[in-house]
Amino acid sequence: REIIELAQTDKKEASKRLQTYMEKEWFKGHYDYEWKNAHKEPGYVGYWSFETAAIVKILELDDTSLKDNNHYPYDLAHYKNEMKFKHIDLSEYHYEDETEEIEDIVEGIEHNPALENIIPPKWHSLVNELIHDYENMDDSSFYEKYKKTIGIGQVWFLPQEYEEENEQKNLLGSL
Repeated sequence: REIIELAQTDKKEASKRLQTYMEKEWFKGHYDYEWKNAHKEPGYVGYWSFETAAIVKILELDDTSLKDNNHYPYDLAHYKNEMKFKHIDLSEYHYEDETEEIEDIVEGIEHNPALENIIPPKWHSLVNELIHDYENMDDSSFYEKYKKTIGIGQVWFLPQEYEEENEQKNLLGSL
């Protein structure tokens, strides 16, 4: 957030702050993730800060200082350098019949009310169902039900991979 706000007034300073973030903060901020030792496993392809590259592209920041950073996808960020984001008028996407959809929304997340402050109301019923199913279904059934709905089939390609990863029943927060 600090970099985004700084970029509104001083892109040069925002670029410097981004460099500091990548060199001193980004990797340390991931120490508690389970994949921190992934480089010791087969199939390791690297830790990449794609979100930083997206911010650089969107805010048009200077990332030349990050060209040799091991975790910054510089080549990807510059793949189509001439490409610019075109302005999109959001009013083109406003539909009058959205009010009907709002009437069907069931607000509240009974299984975790604290989430109501960060999850939009239109997703509350899905989150309620997801939490309930996670706590009550066996891993195989849960995987089959949600492999397309929330995309867990793109993270764990096989149900067995999901089951192994979820042995401790600690994946709910990352779904």
